[in-house]
Amino acid sequence: DNLFVFLLLFRYFKVPPQLVDTCLNYGISGSIILRGMFIYFGLAAANSFAPLNLVFSGFLLFSSYQLLAEGEVEEDEDEEPPAIILSLLDKLPLTGTFEGEKF
Repeated sequence: DNLFVFLLLFRYFKVPPQLVDTCLNYGISGSIILRGMFIYFGLAAANSFAPLNLVFSGFLLFSSYQLLAEGEVEEDEDEEPPAIILSLLDKLPLTGTFEGEKF
């Protein structure tokens, strides 16, 4: 199923066939590095702040109760992104096309 998702993403972003391998390599390498960092720092934080586990547990129980109590919520598909995302998109130099081998 992941292969299907990758195929959909590459088609949606119109990634040229010669850049698919490069994109996959960057994505796989990045996910391995980031997962390792999250696991390492997450374990370090959990060990340092062990008493806070009760607070986090309470928050998770409260959040799950809210989700169960509110039922099914309809999502508005025409909703604009948050203001912080819009301001970041204005400041970042992004293009909608590929420029050579840059993506």
